[in-house]
Amino acid sequence: MRALSDYHSVWKAKIPGGFGTIEWKCEITTDVPGEYIKWKSMPDSQVENTGLVRFIDLDDDSTLIRVNISYKAPAGKLGSGVAKLFTPSLEKIIRDDIKNFKRVIEAI
Repeated sequence: MRALSDYHSVWKAKIPGGFGTIEWKCEITTDVPGEYIKWKSMPDSQVENTGLVRFIDLDDDSTLIRVNISYKAPAGKLGSGVAKLFTPSLEKIIRDDIKNFKRVIEAI
């Protein structure tokens, strides 16, 4: 991820099978500190997507993080086939990012 501003960023991911990379630009549409962050891809992106990360305080001094991401693959049926291959990689990226986020927060 490369930040362009406080609300805009560029994301890049490898396509499984060595088919190259895809890149998309996102815009944070809503940011309610301590509650949730919502974003959408920009019109010139290779992948159309939206997402929401919600932070839920639990009684035991911990926080539950819920991530919802939806995306529409380009190129019709071919793109849908590639998206099925790409989904496990995307899930791994998200899990790794959440683990890194957890490590940073716990270190504070």
